[in-house]
Amino acid sequence: MHLMMVENDPRAAENIASYLRLQCPNISIHTLRGNEHDVVTQCDGSDIVLLDMHLIPQSGPAICRQLRTINDHTPVLGMTCIAMEHYLDEITAAGAQGLMQKEQLAYLPKLIELLIQDGTTRGFRTARDAHAAIMEATRSGEADHGTLPAPRNPLTPQEQETFALMRQYGADSATIAAHMGLSASTVRGYMRNIAAKYGVGSPKNVVRLLLNGR
Repeated sequence: MHLMMVENDPRAAENIASYLRLQCPNISIHTLRGNEHDVVTQCDGSDIVLLDMHLIPQSGPAICRQLRTINDHTPVLGMTCIAMEHYLDEITAAGAQGLMQKEQLAYLPKLIELLIQDGTTRGFRTARDAHAAIMEATRSGEADHGTLPAPRNPLTPQEQETFALMRQYGADSATIAAHMGLSASTVRGYMRNIAAKYGVGSPKNVVRLLLNGR
């Protein structure tokens, strides 16, 4: 079994990997930091993904959603060192199959076994069902916002995530930053880039564009 771990804390990554190698001798573990340009592609080729929630420049849920958009079979298990309630709704919507506390490693082998067998933890969808739900939401969003003009230049993945969150939170950079695990100043930079690429001058005009389609 090939397990991909996306964890930007080297010490945490080593602790988790060492424990898994002791408990699951036949497992092959590869670790990413989350800032690789092909992180989603590499996860797509694995049997299961362990995904930290607080990553930079993209959050764990953002990476999960990108993976689930193109992949309907690889299970994703989110990991966090803070209260799970902070990320639960977001990672569920992003298409993961479970979420665990990093400190509770004793549960990890059983969770991996469950997810590999197409199971989920309570409240989560299977990879196939999550993929179908995300694709349906994407199609609905495209239909609802079909009058939006194309940007002059393509948005980066980080700008795409910011743009999507602006549908819900407007130009509230602090709230969007909290969802993305970034600083508010970084998010404001993404907003300015989006405004420039759409030729609308300011983040507030981006919000008007989202609301009015022009």
